[in-house]
Amino acid sequence: MPPFKGTNPSKRKQFGQFVLTLEPAKIDSTQKFVYSNAGYTLAALMVEKVTNKSWEALVEHVFNKELKLNVKFSWPENQKQKDTWGHSFENDQLKPIPSSSESHLDYTEPAGDLNMKLKDYIKYIQLNLQGLSGKDNYLKSKTYKFIHTGFENYSLGWYNIIENGTELSTHSGTAFTYYTLVHIDRITGKAFIIFTNSFNPNTQQGVRLLMRKLKESWNH
Repeated sequence: MPPFKGTNPSKRKQFGQFVLTLEPAKIDSTQKFVYSNAGYTLAALMVEKVTNKSWEALVEHVFNKELKLNVKFSWPENQKQKDTWGHSFENDQLKPIPSSSESHLDYTEPAGDLNMKLKDYIKYIQLNLQGLSGKDNYLKSKTYKFIHTGFENYSLGWYNIIENGTELSTHSGTAFTYYTLVHIDRITGKAFIIFTNSFNPNTQQGVRLLMRKLKESWNH
């Protein structure tokens, strides 16, 4: 990949132009979509073009100023203040990672270079629950429904799962030091959120088991 220079918005634009010269990912009946962090950068470029504002400025305006959700960039700050430490998995051991380390998302920051506390993420998911139940808030209800169900299998930032009479919006995320999983049951109107500050196969397995137990205990 060629080097890109300039401001973050400029580098993202150059990255997007480069990505669009590549052959598109192939999909078929068995693989109906291909997840890519680059897709989030392309989406951010569209929003930047329409609003004439950078992705960073839009995060500050929408999430922090208007929704008051206290969203911050990169990893939680654990050097200047006592925030959470993430843990990577190296040589079969969990290693605490200072927030001063670079996360190396490069030009795909819109895919996940944000952090927020659990209480704020709960508020964000509650907005989605309200919208899915037919209530307008920051967005119109029909917009939430399109975001979650507008496309089969993987909609706009949400896995759209329909199986065994259940309709789920789910997603997981990691920067290889934290791992988060959320399930929204669109039938019952309940959501289940798990935050962890490590990432390895045991973390993933433990989170899956905990999610299953939470849903068995509360989703009835």
